[in-house]
Amino acid sequence: MIPDSVSSKLQRISSKIAERTAYQNQFVNSDKFSEIGAEIFDLEQERKKLKSRIEEEYPITKRISDQGQTIALQQAQDALNENEVIYEYLFSDHSLYILKIEKTSSKLFKTNTKNFQSELDDLLELISDEDLAINKANSPEVWETYKRDAHYLFQKLLPEYKNEDLLIIPDGQLNYLPFELLLAEPSEDENINYSSLPYLLKLATIKYAFSTSLHFAEVQVKETDRNSLLAFAPSYPSSPTGFLASRAGFTSLAHTAEEVRTISNLMNGDKYIGKEATVEQFKKSVGDYRLLHLAMHAYTHDKDPMLSGMVFSETDSDNILHAHELYNMYIPSELVVLSACNTGLGQFNEGEGVMSLGRAFRHAGTQNVVMSLWQANDESTSKVMTKFYEYLDKGTPKAQALRSAKLDYLSSNTNVFPYFWSSFVLLGDDEPLESERNYAVWIALGVVGFILLFFFGLNPKRKRSLS
Repeated sequence: MIPDSVSSKLQRISSKIAERTAYQNQFVNSDKFSEIGAEIFDLEQERKKLKSRIEEEYPITKRISDQGQTIALQQAQDALNENEVIYEYLFSDHSLYILKIEKTSSKLFKTNTKNFQSELDDLLELISDEDLAINKANSPEVWETYKRDAHYLFQKLLPEYKNEDLLIIPDGQLNYLPFELLLAEPSEDENINYSSLPYLLKLATIKYAFSTSLHFAEVQVKETDRNSLLAFAPSYPSSPTGFLASRAGFTSLAHTAEEVRTISNLMNGDKYIGKEATVEQFKKSVGDYRLLHLAMHAYTHDKDPMLSGMVFSETDSDNILHAHELYNMYIPSELVVLSACNTGLGQFNEGEGVMSLGRAFRHAGTQNVVMSLWQANDESTSKVMTKFYEYLDKGTPKAQALRSAKLDYLSSNTNVFPYFWSSFVLLGDDEPLESERNYAVWIALGVVGFILLFFFGLNPKRKRSLS
């Protein structure tokens, strides 16, 4: 972010130029006109130099400013919690700029991307490969490669990190990296046990956003008068045909129906399972619920991100919810959980970010989105998601609830490769859900408190009997 002193100076110069220009117009036919013109020229040169300095020293904020989304550094710092920091990233031709914003300070780092980019590509390929996760993760070669790359990237991506909670503003390929799986310390252990590694997950609660400005500028309005949760779990055949047969990994999902039943019961919600889980039903009902849970197949269109979609049926093309449809819908939910494959993937557009299904829901008005960065495993996803909702139901803030669900999965499954637990990330805030159940509890407590106050505080006979 541009320091307030620099942005204020730029504003003062611009104001001075406007003021002198207005004054100059009063002397069109006199020598005074040229004299004031010279002043304006000098001011324009000063502004040009200052803008050049901003472009060189604060490239991240320059990009945001060009999009009309800039906010003051102090505004972002005021919004941070005491143990929270922002890391914002920007790739240039040969460098990666990293802006770290703390509560009382900020610092810009620059690193060469020559070796960094290949290490990042290697790790992304390693962690998202299902066949490798199932069949090759326990090989010494994969074990050592993962430890090396995950710690190397931690050192490069999080300079001067001090165990703070994180708001990550990614750029480029970093949009596909869950920072939770980075290793905060090197590991020399030759005994292969992925669950025991020093993941960043074990140190920090992490959430993500498209930009610092958008994250803090959005007004979060929670509509508590709507229904609680709506969940969908279409069924797919074990031997796919039609559209699903053309997509790798599109097989039956054995655990989604039970996942949806459990979550729906826990959150006192409504559910549509199997043939009842249709696009038509989704479109008809979606505006009436504060929480949406979609446990299904999804796919990313390689050439046109607007054709990416969520598959409500295995044969009928009319039962696919495309990204372009979401961009034309209004879905003001407090939270949408895309318990599906590749919902955070999409084509990266310079200046816009990743055009993913998760981004489409955000564009439609959804305040918070949990999405997947690769083809998630059915069984592990079901376990993580169920735990996630259990924590939400207890009033745990959203990012912390997702972190706790992942930690529980790690602690209950020895030697589990990050592919199985780290694909889901939260895009949005870290506030707890304000569920109807919580409101009911507070109302009940208020009624009880009023009765006790009346019984013990306002009833004079009762007072005397206790004296």
